[in-house]
Amino acid sequence: MVRHSPMVRAPAQQRLIYELGQTAVVEPVVESEGPTEFEWYKEGTLLPGQTGPRLEFENLEGDEAGNYVLKATNTFGTTVSEAMRIVIIDKSKIGKEIRRYRKSLTPVEGTPIVLPNDALIYTSTGEDEEGGSLHLILPNGDPGWVLPFNYSLRGTPAYHEGTVYLLGDPGNLVAVDVKGPNPKVLWTYRINTEEANAEGYPDYYSNSPAVGQDGMVYFGWVDGLLYAVKPDGKLKWDYFVGSDEEERYPEIIGAPAVAKSGNIVFGDSEGYLHSLLPNGGLLWKHRLKGDGRNHEIISRPVLDDMDHIYYGSWDSRFYARYPNGGLKWILETDAPIWVSAVVLDSNTLYVCSD
Repeated sequence: MVRHSPMVRAPAQQRLIYELGQTAVVEPVVESEGPTEFEWYKEGTLLPGQTGPRLEFENLEGDEAGNYVLKATNTFGTTVSEAMRIVIIDKSKIGKEIRRYRKSLTPVEGTPIVLPNDALIYTSTGEDEEGGSLHLILPNGDPGWVLPFNYSLRGTPAYHEGTVYLLGDPGNLVAVDVKGPNPKVLWTYRINTEEANAEGYPDYYSNSPAVGQDGMVYFGWVDGLLYAVKPDGKLKWDYFVGSDEEERYPEIIGAPAVAKSGNIVFGDSEGYLHSLLPNGGLLWKHRLKGDGRNHEIISRPVLDDMDHIYYGSWDSRFYARYPNGGLKWILETDAPIWVSAVVLDSNTLYVCSD
């Protein structure tokens, strides 16, 4: 018989959501041989008196929200569970402003991202002589650190396993470690083309990075190239949306999306939607054209659980395509579409037009 330290598996739903005043139960699955001792920790602090495999709170209060882990010890060793997070909703505050925060006088053009611990990170773009900044808002709404840059930032940052990726107007992709109490720039990848500098381009050019499951970072730029950068900051490949024979090439002015298959989908300023294989090869592309409309695609496509693709254009239409690029349907919106849609489930999505 093989003897081993305890096996502790967190619940499938590691983010446990309760309302204020309810009873919360945190109960991972534990398998252990012989006498086993248990300790519970919240945000790294030992909880006195909690010595069983099950944690229960009656009449939940707001300060009991947070990340909990279980340490289980038997004769053969110790195992620490993955974090299990309790989220507490106060219905009396739903729809009401909790706090307003302003640290920079420069615009915020992108969307804040939510970290696993419910903290927020966003960028202020910068303008005139003032550079942009990366901002942290703590889960309780208090302001955290601010990381300034000496150039303007663009779009919405991306997050993957403790690292935030953001884009700067000189043609920089920056990786920032946000696991510790203070941010740390890990590396900067600099585009090496004559058209790399995006300074002066409109702020609504929402170039933003996307991260695949393997940690590969993808982003498009105004030089007409889609870049794939490895987690160590080295270029893996790039893909040009134009051709060497063209004097004018399309610009990539939105953000890519990564499908479950690993394919990368993105639009450009000439109305092309591209789908690339993970190795950078072209799978397919389709162009919106005709009827004298402006067909620019500036928002990130979104994908559902079946990798069906949904995207809008300045031509006042919203499109759905199958993973092979075939057209599924078209929706007339009567106004240009600037932002990405939200997929609720396989039957419902929300889209906004101008």
